[in-house]
Amino acid sequence: MLNDTYATALNADFVPNPVAPNETYATASNGDFTLNPPVTVQTIVANPEVFTPAVEWNSAGKARIVNTVQLTTQGSESVYYFIGGMTAVTSLPTTYDFNPGDSISIIMVIAYLPTSPYNWTRKAFAHILLGADPPPVYQSTLPYRVTRPAWLSPTDIWMARGMKDAPTLSLPDNRIFTIVRKRTDITSDSIVTLRRGGVQAVMDNNLPNTQRISWTHSQDLQTPGAPGPYTGSDGYGGQSLSNDDIVRASNSIPCALFEANEFQEGSYGMPGYSPQYFQWYAARLQKYRSPDFNPAGLPFRDFGTYGGDANYNGDPWNYQVPGGGNKMPNDTLFKQKITSVDGARQTCNYFFPNAGLEAMGVGAIIKHYADQPDYASRYYNKAFAAEVMAKGINDTPAGIPPFQLIYLDWGKVEGLGNENGALHNGYFFTRSVSNLGTLKTAVHPQVDYDWQVGNIFGIGFCRTIGYIIFDTRSQYDQYGTNPNEVKARDPNANPSTWQWQPTSAGTPAPITSAGYPTEPCRWHDAGFEAAYYYSQCSRTEGAPWQYCRYQFKDSGVWVEPQTDGTTILEHASAFDGPYATNPTARRGRPDAMFRIKDNAVDVWAFDPSRGKNSYETIILNPVPNVQIEVNLQGSKLALFNTVQFFF
Repeated sequence: MLNDTYATALNADFVPNPVAPNETYATASNGDFTLNPPVTVQTIVANPEVFTPAVEWNSAGKARIVNTVQLTTQGSESVYYFIGGMTAVTSLPTTYDFNPGDSISIIMVIAYLPTSPYNWTRKAFAHILLGADPPPVYQSTLPYRVTRPAWLSPTDIWMARGMKDAPTLSLPDNRIFTIVRKRTDITSDSIVTLRRGGVQAVMDNNLPNTQRISWTHSQDLQTPGAPGPYTGSDGYGGQSLSNDDIVRASNSIPCALFEANEFQEGSYGMPGYSPQYFQWYAARLQKYRSPDFNPAGLPFRDFGTYGGDANYNGDPWNYQVPGGGNKMPNDTLFKQKITSVDGARQTCNYFFPNAGLEAMGVGAIIKHYADQPDYASRYYNKAFAAEVMAKGINDTPAGIPPFQLIYLDWGKVEGLGNENGALHNGYFFTRSVSNLGTLKTAVHPQVDYDWQVGNIFGIGFCRTIGYIIFDTRSQYDQYGTNPNEVKARDPNANPSTWQWQPTSAGTPAPITSAGYPTEPCRWHDAGFEAAYYYSQCSRTEGAPWQYCRYQFKDSGVWVEPQTDGTTILEHASAFDGPYATNPTARRGRPDAMFRIKDNAVDVWAFDPSRGKNSYETIILNPVPNVQIEVNLQGSKLALFNTVQFFF
């Protein structure tokens, strides 16, 4: 049969390497293990008094993580570890499941419950990097597996490399890639001019309009003569602004290659139904049409409000159930949002005829902030949201994203609401500065790096028109490369968030304007890595992305794409579904897509239902006479270039 023909790669990545299940745990002793000297481990920890990880290796060169702190609990408290956004486990796995090159993110808490509200007081975050990537294996036959380029090898996880070291890239399909500059040894202009990593614009107000993505806060609406924010309990901050006030504010902000805003929060925050909200977009549109305000003739590319309530953004499944309830993603309630254009257009007021943002030419942002410690399965929500919005916009064939739709993320974890502030507050990263002392800085925990890469690629580049990274961008958020220097505290920040602890009393912190990062910045490379992977799909440029059939090896059963557009809902519902919380829960199954143009085939798989310490062999079958067997690591993208026929 055609489906029995394999295209086999000479690559160790394709050799099945199943790992033992991690349901059984035990306390480890360092003396029981052999360290693998060639692997240089980098570890950054927030709150090491409760979690100081150590890496232990076995003779096969595989690793596990142990906590060297002797923990105590009180009453019914338990210890919980969230590894790479998976459901909580009560101890670290004792099996050796990690490999050289793996990046591991762990949130650890001592609490009565691991669920919201997150009333956590003792907690920690660790980011662990197990050395550099192994050297790529020469692949003499197709399929070719695309791997991380050498210029993104994480030599220092405090630093962002891509914006400095990425080569000039051209992204297929006119994909958008914008960044926030985090280094002082480069300029934003050089990044854009050289198209490093395919970057088209930087969120930097000092750039020319043609190189900038403009980001407007609600407080930017305050101009001379405008009333102050409304503070009454019966309204919203921007409700006293007149149309003239809005126009003056718009005229004070230059045009840009792209723009977006966060008008639904801040001092002049306003709801998406307010007149001021629509007056802003009308004013911007008029400004772009004016040669006096827009001499470069830039098109109006405003993607709207990030996290706004105008477009469908893929909230947690149970939040969308009228009256509450844990309905599965493949329930009719969700299927009706994607099986027809009309169903998609009923999901949000973005599509209101003559009164929604679509009618004004404003785009839509699929915003993805991790707002829970077990965030990994939220990939399915955001992928579904992108498909719903594309279906509703209905300007392009299936698998070709509309130009109005874009993906935005932030590589950090943040709880929603005052009751969940402990999810992200109270984590102090600790860094020794030469022999002078220690700097402790309060910063949010971060999402798993490889999981973030998979999200940007699979949602941002394959389901939308591109990717916007969001982050703080003041002078206190741009860093130098010398670890013996310290960045000063932002004077607007709480003094407790920046603590210098000298080795000898009275020794000042070695503060410079180009001080070293106060938090790990490697997550900024996730966009560069995803963009690089997408650049390797240029052979199939212009072709639509389609769901790929696959099977779990030896199962004998193919996971077939649905014909009604609901494939991602079936992926999200698979195994234990999105609501399971037990330590061995599996929330979903792999997502896989391909596209074909002439004889070229690009195919990828990504499984956010499993953590980085889990491997599973699947067989991808993008076209009838091509099958690819891959030992798929959890939460890590696998991308292949191949051909349909070998002539």
